[in-house]
Amino acid sequence: MKQLKFAKIAVMTAVCLCVAIVGLAVAMFATLWNEGWMIRSMEQSGYFEDATKRTRADCGLVASQAGVLGNIVDVFIPDEAVREDIILATDAMFRNLTPNQTQRFSVLEQTIENTIYEETGRNLGETQKQEILAVQFQTEQQYNQNTRPPFQAAVAVLMQYKAIAGFLCIVCGIVILGGVAVLFMLSKTKAEWIKSMASAAAGSAVALMIMAVAAGLCGYQNWMPPTNLEYPLFVEWFGGMWLGFLIVGIVIAVLSVWGYSLSANQKRRA
Repeated sequence: MKQLKFAKIAVMTAVCLCVAIVGLAVAMFATLWNEGWMIRSMEQSGYFEDATKRTRADCGLVASQAGVLGNIVDVFIPDEAVREDIILATDAMFRNLTPNQTQRFSVLEQTIENTIYEETGRNLGETQKQEILAVQFQTEQQYNQNTRPPFQAAVAVLMQYKAIAGFLCIVCGIVILGGVAVLFMLSKTKAEWIKSMASAAAGSAVALMIMAVAAGLCGYQNWMPPTNLEYPLFVEWFGGMWLGFLIVGIVIAVLSVWGYSLSANQKRRA
């Protein structure tokens, strides 16, 4: 009798652990491993607007080397273009691809040359044209630098764990299915079987909620200076992890309560 009870506890523990691991992976797949969550966080934190302002300022500073006002580049940097290029670069990052280099300033040299002619009435010599072409190239490089996706090093590490998590979820799924079958064989009644699974789910829910609290209280809000342009985005993006743990934990807890209720009904009918 004691051996049977010990076997059930061991199986329930294994199922509980595997459900918690799958729940953890689901939360991560929905947040930090998800490019959609990153893009949503950019929208919510105002990152696109801030990145556009910074890009115009930086590219304008480079363009001013040609002797014209820096705002000459503003027409080449519309809000939607910056947003689109950041999203495309983010998509490439999550897919482990090399983002395409933009060519948004292909006529900047001609624009600067025309502006100088309109303001001074003189044509530029070959040396000056080459200098302006160099400014055009530097402006393009600055733009590509500013529209790179944020947190590239951190995301690269996360993607390595994501690849492992897919395989781990398959293994855990097999263990869960096997554990459910074993619990069915070790249970005397259907009510006892359902209660065992509900207990395993309850343990997983508690584990995920503890992880949610730990992630929420880890102090990630202090990992980056608030003055950093990417700070609001980081808080929004990384904060999704503890929220994901909490939501998945609540869902599993609801299923657990439903299982206990179903078990009680089965017992009354018996």
